[in-house]
Amino acid sequence: MSACYVVLAHTDPDGLVRLVRRIRALSPEADVVVRFDARDLVSPEALRAEGAIPLQSRLPVRWGDWSLVDAAREALSFALRESDADWFSVISGQDYPVRDLAAWEEGLQAGHADVVLDPMPAKPQTWEYTWSSFVVRVPGPPLLERLASGVVSRGSRLLSPWVDIYRLDRTGPRHYWVRRPRRDAARPPFLVKASQWMTVRRPTLTAALDELATGSERVDFLRTVLVPDEIALQSLCTAHADTVREAPTTAAHFAPEAPSPDWLTPALVRELAATGAPFVRKMPAGADPQILEVADALAEAPTRTMVDPVAEHGTGRTEVEGGHARGLP
Repeated sequence: MSACYVVLAHTDPDGLVRLVRRIRALSPEADVVVRFDARDLVSPEALRAEGAIPLQSRLPVRWGDWSLVDAAREALSFALRESDADWFSVISGQDYPVRDLAAWEEGLQAGHADVVLDPMPAKPQTWEYTWSSFVVRVPGPPLLERLASGVVSRGSRLLSPWVDIYRLDRTGPRHYWVRRPRRDAARPPFLVKASQWMTVRRPTLTAALDELATGSERVDFLRTVLVPDEIALQSLCTAHADTVREAPTTAAHFAPEAPSPDWLTPALVRELAATGAPFVRKMPAGADPQILEVADALAEAPTRTMVDPVAEHGTGRTEVEGGHARGLP
């Protein structure tokens, strides 16, 4: 059994190199693929020096829209070509390991699951509307851009309730979101919402990416859901799996209604490690050395080698029959 860790990175080059180095120390036989799009983030040579396989992408991404699915698809397709691993784990560049990764990988093999997912609640608005977005860019003085934004805002009031157009603070004043009610507001049986950070067996991942590339009615629907990076690949992998297990690949703590997880502290690292997840996040740039010391000590603590990543922590098992997930939100 072999593993490949697919790192989606966008910030903190020193922390990224440290993460690759630590993964390689805890699982010397594993492959590590690092996907990044900012040219000045890190050099491919620096990543290769640590034993990673760099993927410098030209695909720009925007929070909350399909570009994040494209980025994950690009990284995972690249990883399938570059690595012969049995398992592929998607992690963030701001993750950090807190378990013996080689032992955790043995537990994956013993568990016989095709997908390991960390489920998330999905609100009805996720699927009851079709969601899309666009960016307003007007060349010339800022006044023209403000006038264009005013036209969009005024038009959105005239179109409501058939179409809603609005902006989010997180995505900035130029990025608009559009939602329209669906004729059929029933939740589709294949929809699964779960963390983007997940672990998938090779055949299941290959089948999911093939469907994503060739297209289907299911893919067409997934392109129009809210926050597709938490739904699209998760739904497709579940649909092609025989067995799905509920367990985190990365554990994080979110404050109520917060869009991003809390920064790690030594105490939070200990708390999140108790979930059994092999990684925790969100590691701050220039992290307090005590955070790293706690995490490293947890990863090096004596542990059973054959660990069931689900049963050990009581999160339960979800069987998938006919492409429908039972027990997932």
